[in-house]
Amino acid sequence: MDLIRVSNGDQEISGLVESRMYSQLGMFVCDGSGSMSDLALNGMRKDTCVAVATSEVLGRFQASTKRENFCFTVVTFDNQARQTMPVTAAMDVDLYADYTPQPVARGGTFIGSGLEIAGSIANEFLNTDEGVPKSVVIVILSDGMDTNGSDTETLRIARRLKENPKVTICACYFAQRGEHNPDAEQHLRNIASNPATCYKTVYDPETIRSFFIASLSGGLRR
Repeated sequence: MDLIRVSNGDQEISGLVESRMYSQLGMFVCDGSGSMSDLALNGMRKDTCVAVATSEVLGRFQASTKRENFCFTVVTFDNQARQTMPVTAAMDVDLYADYTPQPVARGGTFIGSGLEIAGSIANEFLNTDEGVPKSVVIVILSDGMDTNGSDTETLRIARRLKENPKVTICACYFAQRGEHNPDAEQHLRNIASNPATCYKTVYDPETIRSFFIASLSGGLRR
């Protein structure tokens, strides 16, 4: 382990940090469609819940003794997608940035557009030699399923990505308690690398945060 001290704005992080043994890219691929402005269980907007959870998860990894092994990026989608945060080392992530999923084209929902960009980022990351084992975890969050018949294309893209053993897709459905959308839940299970262990229904910042952390730390994949 190494003793380091770094400064991120007005926050100082210090302590023993494990030496870099692997390199994992964590991708948050989050729904920015119009329905994400609806209220969640706790009265917060859904997109605000995602922003809060994302910031807290990034903060947790930034403070971890294993932070040298992690980097992160963020992709937002509706019926189109864009990368909203470049690939950034955990130690350099701005914890005060706005991680609210923003609409891209103010259209419907095409999860595959987010996966397509995520796949390109993953390929570039994995094809860069850093002298340590590398892997990618793509974490999908959506409050519904693909619209306008794009679900088949999304599943095709997901299958292609899952052919790479270094890429894991985890997926969660942002629901309201008491509501049940079995079609959306099953669709997101089918997107995930393992429908039984890489999927969860979430309701609020707490359940989103738990899912994100478990996905990125491998807790959902064991």
